[in-house]
Amino acid sequence: MRATSRIILHHGLKFISLTAALIGIGLSFGLALGLDLGLDLGLGLGLGIGSFSYAEDQERWQAPPLERSISIRDGRTDQVLTLTELLDQLAKADVVFLGETHTDETTHRIELAVYQGLLARRKGQVTLAMEMFERDVQATLDAYLRGEIDEATFLKQSRPWENYRSAYRPLIELARKSKTPVVASNFPRPLRMKMSMEGDQVLEKLEGDQKGQAPEQLLPNPDSYWRRVDNAVRGHAGMMREDRKSTRLNSSHR
Repeated sequence: MRATSRIILHHGLKFISLTAALIGIGLSFGLALGLDLGLDLGLGLGLGIGSFSYAEDQERWQAPPLERSISIRDGRTDQVLTLTELLDQLAKADVVFLGETHTDETTHRIELAVYQGLLARRKGQVTLAMEMFERDVQATLDAYLRGEIDEATFLKQSRPWENYRSAYRPLIELARKSKTPVVASNFPRPLRMKMSMEGDQVLEKLEGDQKGQAPEQLLPNPDSYWRRVDNAVRGHAGMMREDRKSTRLNSSHR
C-alpha cells in the first residue's frame, strides 16, 4: 500500500491598500482662493477636480519572501531549520498536520509552500485534507477538481469560508492543476449541532450518508489541553462550565 502525505489545513486576510493623489486638491484650492470669482474660480475648481485621481497604477504591497517572515525550530531539539530542510523532513512522513490561525496571511503562505514542497518531493503522491470543507460536500469538491463544474457552482454548493479566495483558493487550484485528491474532512455542522444538544449517543442512531460523515470514534482531549483552552477563551463561561471530558468535548461543537 503506497503511503501518502495528508495535510490538514485549518483556516489570512489579504490586505489591499488604495491610495489617492490629494496634493493637487490642496494646491488648486489655494489657487482658487487667491483668484477673483468667476472664470478664475472656475479654473481653480477645474484644476482641483482634475488633480484628484486614484493611484491605480501604483504597485500593490508585496509580502517579503517567506523565509524572512518565519522562524522554524525543531520542537524536540530546538535546532533552527531552513524551509528547505523542514520540507525534506516532512516528505518522509506519512501524515503531516498543519494547524493555523484562520486569518493569518503568513500561515496560509506556509501551507501553500508545504503543499508545493511535498508535491515536488513525493512526485505528486499527496492527499490534501481541509478542515474548511465539510464531509457532505465531498462530491461537489471532487466534481470541481475533475473540471465537471465551474468555480461559481463549486463555491455556491461547497460553503467555503469567507476568506476562501485569499487564503485557500491557491491550494485548491494547485490540487486541480496537479490532479491530486482533496478530502473534505470536517464533521458537518448540522451533525455537530445535533450532537452538542443530544449527546454522543446521536452518533449511534445515524444512518445512510450521515453515518459515513460522522467520526468513527470521538477522543476527548486531556485535561492539559482544556487548561490551555480556558486560558484562551477566558470569559466565555459556556466553555468553562463543566469539567467532565465528554461534556467539554460536546460543548466545543456549539
